[in-house]
Amino acid sequence: MARHPTRHRAAGDRRRYLPGRRNAPHPRCRPARRRHARLPRQRGAPAVRGRRCNSIRGLAGRVRAVRHAHRRRPAGRRSVSAPDRIARPHGGASALLHAVRAPDGLVLTVFVVALGGLVLRLLDLGNRAMHHDESLHATFAWYLAEGRGYEHNPLMHGPLLFHTVAATFKLAGDGDVTARLPIALAGAALVATPLLFRRSLGPVATTFAAVLLAVSPVLLYFSRFARNDVIAVLWTVLIVAAVWRYRADGRDRWLVVAAATLALGFATKETNYITLAVVLLYLDATLTGALLDQSGQRGIRRAALTVALLPVAWVVAALWMPLTPVRARLGWVERPREADLVVVLGTLTVPFLVAASQIVLGQPDEAGFLGAREGVTVAVLVTMGVTAIVGSAWDARRWPLLAGIVLAITLALYTTWFTSPDGFLGAFWGQLDYWLDQQDVRRGNQPWFYYLMMLPLYEFLVLIPGVLGGVWLLWRGDRLTRLLAWWFASTLFALTFAGEKMPWLNVHL
Repeated sequence: MARHPTRHRAAGDRRRYLPGRRNAPHPRCRPARRRHARLPRQRGAPAVRGRRCNSIRGLAGRVRAVRHAHRRRPAGRRSVSAPDRIARPHGGASALLHAVRAPDGLVLTVFVVALGGLVLRLLDLGNRAMHHDESLHATFAWYLAEGRGYEHNPLMHGPLLFHTVAATFKLAGDGDVTARLPIALAGAALVATPLLFRRSLGPVATTFAAVLLAVSPVLLYFSRFARNDVIAVLWTVLIVAAVWRYRADGRDRWLVVAAATLALGFATKETNYITLAVVLLYLDATLTGALLDQSGQRGIRRAALTVALLPVAWVVAALWMPLTPVRARLGWVERPREADLVVVLGTLTVPFLVAASQIVLGQPDEAGFLGAREGVTVAVLVTMGVTAIVGSAWDARRWPLLAGIVLAITLALYTTWFTSPDGFLGAFWGQLDYWLDQQDVRRGNQPWFYYLMMLPLYEFLVLIPGVLGGVWLLWRGDRLTRLLAWWFASTLFALTFAGEKMPWLNVHL
């Protein structure tokens, strides 16, 4: 039997192996790594291991590695059936911690772009005169920093801006620059948010999106403006990213991110009501599709069931266990991740919507049995109790934690760290009540096509290729593009329909 063509070669033999020669290596062999050549010879081993074969032995090693990786997968984790399959960081660390420990080229590039965006937002930050709204925000934040306290007033939106500006005043002194500094930092953080979508966007699109966010005229201007819109946009992007990532990998940390940013969004500005409506309607539609995929419906029957199921898909998610017999007949066995998101975001949002009941029931009656204030308090507490029952039925371990995060953030900010009890009703009734009343005032008196006129003037660099490329990607069926297109179109419709139209609301588009 002929010897293996490489076993008789000396370790230091550097002669080139040419195709067709008798001394050519086996085609499935590859050069050994340098560290293999330095291993001491063991008894019974071949004299020289100058080259090693990577056929059967290498394949077996790869199979063992794959099996080992599957054993390390957490128990009880459902298979990934969501929009994009995401490679999990080593060791179970979060994506952010993994990026910090071993930053790749894309992460470093985006952070450099974000640093450039921060420089653009900090240059001559205090050079421009204060706008009227800026002066109000800075004044009441200064009162809080001086120890005069703060009481939530929905006229100036949520309390988060006043707390952050007051903290900046305490740390760095009061002035025009420090009044605008928290907003500038939020604008720079917004530049780095495309990293949360990088596995779906790809490196080129992620970098390009970060650059556009850094130099966007509307975002750049209002990132140097002491209003809370840029901060609200940051929370909006984080909520959307948490929804997208939870659909992809089902990790609980994205539910925590969604709950925290939901509470911070309501503590920032009332546009968060529009954000949650957009997200929940999207999740209801995707939940409908996921349920019909399980039942295997196709064609005209699927279209008819879609129309019937779309308005009540959220009910199926909320009553998943009581509807078990019905689900079994329809083939809805596995609970989609969209159902988890619908229950979590829905139950955490409903207590903030109690004031919307006056659209049907009218204003609370001062001369009623309990009085207006007591009646509103009872309505809020009853709503919280109902949502707690639904949430605990979904998961008695995770939902109380998520609700506790929302309640802690909301009460701490709205009650000025528990010094103003009236902030409780301000959070769950007052802000929406005031915002609904202002729709008939129509401040600004702008035409319905206001945003259709303003966006092309300032954001043509994004709008034109975005619309053209978005239509092409929608035709291809890209899921992330569907989410982004729905986000833009529905927000544009909501802001167009709203009574108040102002320049700073362009940042939400």
